Order: sequence, then structure tokens, then C-alpha cells
Amino acid sequence: RRRKCAGMAFDHSESVMNIRATGAPGPVTVDFFRSFTATRPDEERWELLEGVMVLNPQPAFLHQIVADNVVRLLNAAIVKAGLHRFALSTPGIDLQRIVPGREFAPDVAVLDRNLDLTKNRTTVCYLAVEVISPSDARRDTGSRRKRIEVKRETYRMLPDCSVVITIAQKKVEVTVETRVDGEWDQRVFASLDEVIE
Repeated sequence: RRRKCAGMAFDHSESVMNIRATGAPGPVTVDFFRSFTATRPDEERWELLEGVMVLNPQPAFLHQIVADNVVRLLNAAIVKAGLHRFALSTPGIDLQRIVPGREFAPDVAVLDRNLDLTKNRTTVCYLAVEVISPSDARRDTGSRRKRIEVKRETYRMLPDCSVVITIAQKKVEVTVETRVDGEWDQRVFASLDEVIE
């Protein structure tokens, strides 16, 4: 189904809405995306994935519980380690300098404690976590890759990010990618008996 509103063409698909600017010669730019989302209500969760604007629904309670537990556990570990950082849910990470055409927020990220708290984006992200939703397994209009693949690739491109974690919602599966000497190592945890350190 398609409809138009404010010069935008809306394509509806299940619970996620993909949006492209009407008459745009190519992918939506980050500047256009930022100016558009600045006019939207705070409760709307917009992402820009490879030039496609995506409006995501409010996450399921299970998704929110998992993300909140991760924030709590990370902040406890950060305090114990004496790091000058903190974990936060859905922070804006400025991806423009690394990958034009992408703008989205991880479910959880570890950030520098010195960031400007009056802003809604930061350029420094030390660790990114995605709780995998059904929408993350989809391929957006015009993309050959699943959303979660695009997100993981993007987080690995961030110069300060040294850990990328993906967590399945409906089964015991946590994938931890760690940057060691410039190379990424991946480990999958699929048992409740395994400890992630």
C-alpha cells in the first residue's frame, strides 16, 4: 500500500514503514533525514539504512526488558572497572563521518562520560548492542542485506567501537564481536551456562 503525506511516499509493510522522498533522484541523504526527523514527535523511532528512511514500531516488552538488563549489567561492570563511561539505551550515534546514508541508534551503547548531555548525537561509541527484532531480519526496499547485517557492519566501522553484541530475543544466542589488533573476532554464546566477560 502506498500513500503520500508532506511530499513523501509511504510504503507500508507489516509493522514497519519504509519511506522514500517522492521524486528523490537517489537515496535519502543524512542532512534530509536529520531535518525531517527534527520535525517528528520524540516517540517516533526513525532510522536511515542505506538511504532508506525506516519508521520502527515501539519495541516489544521482551526487547525492552533485554535492553534494560544489558544497560544495568554494563553500568555495574563499568563502575566496578572504574571506567569514565556509561551505558545508555538508544543513543544517537553520528555515523555521517564514517558511512554516509546511515543514521540509526543501537539498542544499547557504551559512551564517554564527558559527552555533551544537551546533544542527541555523539561521535564516540565504545560498545554497541542490538537486541534482534523481527524487523532486523528483513531486507529493506532496494537492499540485498538484512538490517542487522548493515547495523553490525556500521558499528564495526566506528573507530572507537571495540565490541559489537547482538542478542536474540527468543532463544539463547548472544554473538560478541571484539576488535583485537585491528581484526574482528567473533564468539557465539548459546548456553545459559556460558559466561560473557
